[in-house]
Amino acid sequence: MENSLLILTIVQSILILALCVTIIFFGYKFYQDKTSSQKSTHKDKRLKRKDKKTTGNCQFHPQLKAEASCAICGALVCESCAKAQGKIHFCPEHNETYKTNTWEALETVKASPDDTTASEYLFKFKQSLWDEKKVPTYIQVHYQINVDDDTIISEVTLFCIKEHVDQYRLLIQNNKEGMITQ
Repeated sequence: MENSLLILTIVQSILILALCVTIIFFGYKFYQDKTSSQKSTHKDKRLKRKDKKTTGNCQFHPQLKAEASCAICGALVCESCAKAQGKIHFCPEHNETYKTNTWEALETVKASPDDTTASEYLFKFKQSLWDEKKVPTYIQVHYQINVDDDTIISEVTLFCIKEHVDQYRLLIQNNKEGMITQ
């Protein structure tokens, strides 16, 4: 009788252990699927934004495929129209604008993998200045890789013509504060 009770207790313990391991395994798989799904959603959004900017034909040569977009106006341009200035490209018109002006950083924001939307207001502000007033500005992004914890920090800087810095710095602060309160 004692042997039967001992065997029953052992079998019951094994079943409980197996059930716990199964629950942990499926919980981990669920967590893994959920986080990879969120990562792919963020990646899909980034790809869609990138495709919007560089998919299509050149604004100046409609028969040619676009290879870049102008950092100021967003126009799609082919290889012969794209004027590279470092790592950014301009259409022929805004390449001249870039070369003939002195540019100054208007605002810089650091975005981390934990907060990828920290710099979103810079892109919206830049776009609204262009759409509403045709104010030439451009954004440069620098990536810093921290090898200690394997993270990437994006430093996003909005540049404008030096003579307009004070005017637009005040405007961007007001714009930023308005976005924070919403």
